[in-house]
Amino acid sequence: MNAKSGRFTEAEFAARLQAAIQLERQGRLADSAFAYRALLASHPARIEPVPNLGRVLLLLGQPKEACELLARASVLFPNSALIRTNYGFSLAMLGETKRAIANYKKAIAVDHSFVLAHFNLGHAFLQLDRYDEARAVLETTIRLAPDHVDALCTLADLLLKRELPCDAISCYRRALSIRPHDPVIHYNLGNTHLALAEPTQAMEHLARTLAIVPTHAEAQYGMGLALQMLNRFKEAARFHAEAAKLAPSNGRFLRALVEQGGADQDDRLLDRLAQLADSASKSDSQNCVHLHAALGAAYEKRGAHDLAFRHFLEANGRQRILIRYDEEETEAQFSRIRAMFKPSRLRSAPMPSISSDLPVFIIGMPRSGSTLVEQILSSHSKVFGAGEVHDLGDAIQSIGRGRFDSPKFLESVTKVSAAQLATIANGYIARLRARAPSAVRITDKFLGNFLCIGLVHMILPNARFVHTVRNPVDVCVSRFTKVFVPGSDYSYDLGELGRYHRHYESLMDHWRQLLPPGTIHEIVYEELVANPKEQIRRLLEYCGLEWEDACLDFHINARIVGTPSRRQVREQLHGNSVGQWIRYKDQLGPLFAALEIAEIGSVSHQQGI
Repeated sequence: MNAKSGRFTEAEFAARLQAAIQLERQGRLADSAFAYRALLASHPARIEPVPNLGRVLLLLGQPKEACELLARASVLFPNSALIRTNYGFSLAMLGETKRAIANYKKAIAVDHSFVLAHFNLGHAFLQLDRYDEARAVLETTIRLAPDHVDALCTLADLLLKRELPCDAISCYRRALSIRPHDPVIHYNLGNTHLALAEPTQAMEHLARTLAIVPTHAEAQYGMGLALQMLNRFKEAARFHAEAAKLAPSNGRFLRALVEQGGADQDDRLLDRLAQLADSASKSDSQNCVHLHAALGAAYEKRGAHDLAFRHFLEANGRQRILIRYDEEETEAQFSRIRAMFKPSRLRSAPMPSISSDLPVFIIGMPRSGSTLVEQILSSHSKVFGAGEVHDLGDAIQSIGRGRFDSPKFLESVTKVSAAQLATIANGYIARLRARAPSAVRITDKFLGNFLCIGLVHMILPNARFVHTVRNPVDVCVSRFTKVFVPGSDYSYDLGELGRYHRHYESLMDHWRQLLPPGTIHEIVYEELVANPKEQIRRLLEYCGLEWEDACLDFHINARIVGTPSRRQVREQLHGNSVGQWIRYKDQLGPLFAALEIAEIGSVSHQQGI
């Protein structure tokens, strides 16, 4: 070092720069940052340490200073894709995602094969819910680097958000083939199979997760859910108890214990739930939702209905704060669908060449008896109950971009060709048939299909629609007191829930008037439990099936049931759920107003039919 100037000689600078780089490679980041700072202090005009110090500060979680250095470095080294990408990442860490995207794009312009820039760009698009762009960039990342596990897993996460679980599973499996002992990938695969009501496959991966990380509470909880689907409730309770033991303040795990227990809940458990709910911080709102839902369920089992509903209101209210729901846009979506699908539209629609009568679509509102109806049908020897199938929605997306009820998508429906409809129909039937090669009928119980009955009829004109109907107040109250998380955004406020139910009823009226008579068969829950043999006979006749006693004895059917009604469908038919809203009648004013029910005495099972 020159004693007079305090500057390192050229040889000293080069040696110290290499030493700092070596410290960084060894993971001694703080020491490396100190060494880079010393070099810059000695030679402020030298540019070599600038991007290195910025990169190390990023790794040390100091994005603000890193951003300043990397902004300078990106000017000093305009042809470095790495520096430009690191600068973008520092901006992303500071919440400036749009500026980060601009810098990732500049990095790709410098070097289109630079994988890190593509991956970070895809991740940034995902943060902004720009799913189509994110998917395209992540797929490019994987083409450039087929073994990029993080890109594969991020793409799988995106596909799950887009309700494409089968495609997500393919990505996870590919990632697992590269990293076979990764507990996170095993857990995500198990969780995705759970969402598809595939408990056996889910348990395989969740068990692998627990073999690697025995204290993985979420995997313990998932094992419990899978066992419930398999009707192994006692074993499920043990896994849920273990999850709650590993994470004693987790409301979701405690809620599982309450919901599968009896009316004789341990007072200590209730006290614990109450204490946790009272002490939960505002930042822990999601956990508090589950804690209050658990308290509601516990008090409901004990017959303390006023107290139970107080907690259901609290749980739903907290969940409503956490979501974005635009009620005006929802109403506009229903209006767009009705406006698009009119008699003239169906008359002029191209006819597909496929005439399969394999699918039976079960549609309706959640908690309307749809799982029960599918259990009855699937008890027939010629019927396979496929549950909530996403295949049709996946196929329909090929018509246009975005959600089915978006303006752009509906506009694209007017341009659809017979060839497109046939491609969708053939693909859907092939995937459905693969689930049960010898079945005469296969049920698809994705309830949201009620939104697109007109389009489904265009694609599969011989398909059957079974519409499950139940007293609207019972439907809404059952939905509200179950506090599904995640769940439909309209369901966490009594007024919004009731108004959505009215939109649904209006759209179903529209389909009845639009489609040929007999296209939709309606089965009323209250009539089914009152006169099961007659209602089941009519259902089977509609589906073109002969009578089988097994349909009346559906409760002994051991098929996998993925919905929360899995316990109820193991029981013989009874009317215990009819009129359950009455126990909460004094708290249902907003719901009655939304459903336009003037007097409590006017509520009947005919309401909404």
